[in-house]
Amino acid sequence: MLKRRIDTGEYDIDALRLLERRLGQTAREYALTPSAGGVEVEIVGDDAMQELTGALSLLLLRDLSRFELAYMADKLPLSVAEKQEVLANSIHCAKKSERLGTVRRKLAAYLANEDALHLSGYMRFRMPEMMSAWKLCVQSAMEELLLEKEYVELMGVLRAFVDMKPARVREISLLLNPDGSCTLTDDSDARVDYAYCDPDKLVGVLMDLAPERLTVYDLSGKPDGELAETLKNVFQGRVRFLH
Repeated sequence: MLKRRIDTGEYDIDALRLLERRLGQTAREYALTPSAGGVEVEIVGDDAMQELTGALSLLLLRDLSRFELAYMADKLPLSVAEKQEVLANSIHCAKKSERLGTVRRKLAAYLANEDALHLSGYMRFRMPEMMSAWKLCVQSAMEELLLEKEYVELMGVLRAFVDMKPARVREISLLLNPDGSCTLTDDSDARVDYAYCDPDKLVGVLMDLAPERLTVYDLSGKPDGELAETLKNVFQGRVRFLH
């Protein structure tokens, strides 16, 4: 029989419930007994160490990681709603970067010589790679959020500029071709062909013309691309797409 003590340390969690859930996924015969600050674990069988380390690696990487990510996100200079968005994206990122096999092997080596595992201490001092990966997940999620906010603000400014500017053309048709070229045609049949339809340049031209109506014939095969999204935002209420 394998006996080990698992201490939760600084985490305000129901360690017994979490361990029971994870051991239920990995172990056949086990017993859990609450103790001061943690849980006493007993597992029967030749694979007891493998079953325990399997459960503990899941607990560390998929349960306690969320506490760490939440702590990191809470320190960011963001609103509560923004922190929640960062946390959700960070959890998704962390799951993709987890290394169950590596963590499991290191746990087995550690518990082969130790009778107790202090979860917070082990995570801080023996999982530096994972801690760094989680920090990068939070940082990446925050940067993505800020870029999205900047984009929304920019689209708002551009849309306001277009709305304020007197229209120079009643209607413009824009044909987007599969090869990346495009053609602009106005209501007087004046035509301009572009060998490469650069989104920034095209939006600039259209903003200068500020048409009352813009019809986009999208044959590019990318109906949800960057250009389409920008046109929808900047010319809101004036643009329609035909595929």
